Amino acid sequence: MDAYLTQWKNLYRLRRVARWMLRALPVGAALSLGFSLPLMFSDALLRREFLILSGLLILGSVFLGGLLALLWPVQALSVARHVERACNLQERLSTA
Repeated sequence: MDAYLTQWKNLYRLRRVARWMLRALPVGAALSLGFSLPLMFSDALLRREFLILSGLLILGSVFLGGLLALLWPVQALSVARHVERACNLQERLSTA
């Protein structure tokens, strides 16, 4: 039973990583525009530097979001409830 729970826990963690990476994407875009646009319009950055800085901030936020989701601890009860909903077990875990 432990092996099945470990497999579901890994799948749950990977889904959480993908979800948080997608959530971090607009945050990174907002941060990159917030930092880079004023510098570009004040002629402190060239167009190429603006694109590099924006890309690095976006990729960094996506990477950080995925890393946080990967390292955040996963509780067995939340994984069991997720499996229960995914397999349409109709809350048999809570009544057992």
